[in-house]
Amino acid sequence: NVLTGCTPTMLELCNVPTNFATRLTELVNKYQCSFPAWAQRIYIHWHYGDSDGATITCKANYSYRSMSFWFHAAFITQREDEQETQIIHEFLHCHTSLIADWARDEIKRLCPESDAPKYHESLMEALRERHESCVQDLAISLYTLIHNTTKQLTDKQERN
Repeated sequence: NVLTGCTPTMLELCNVPTNFATRLTELVNKYQCSFPAWAQRIYIHWHYGDSDGATITCKANYSYRSMSFWFHAAFITQREDEQETQIIHEFLHCHTSLIADWARDEIKRLCPESDAPKYHESLMEALRERHESCVQDLAISLYTLIHNTTKQLTDKQERN
């Protein structure tokens, strides 16, 4: 199933229930312009287990040019705007993962947990908190930009 749009990316659904496959495919297609340029394959998984409060989790694999997303049942119960913002949020994580993963590795190297557990834990939590906040702020901004632009185009077409 080849996605059309901004980047030539392959989408593969993995164990996604049929009743959710169409909605997830539509959302991925709608926001594919927020994929990193390096992403060549997108794997969408359905997560049947406990989500620990998450609606989607992701893993970027830059070396293999792929991104994997696990959708949890809680995602389906969200409002449409929440779903769309969450999708963008996870896609943006794939952009920022290169720097966030590097920073995590540097913290582990420079401040090993075995040498200084309090400092290590504090640095890791500070990185997590700032990374999540940055990604969420960007996701809300991008969602608002896309939503407003789409509305303006629709309004213009209706007037013509």
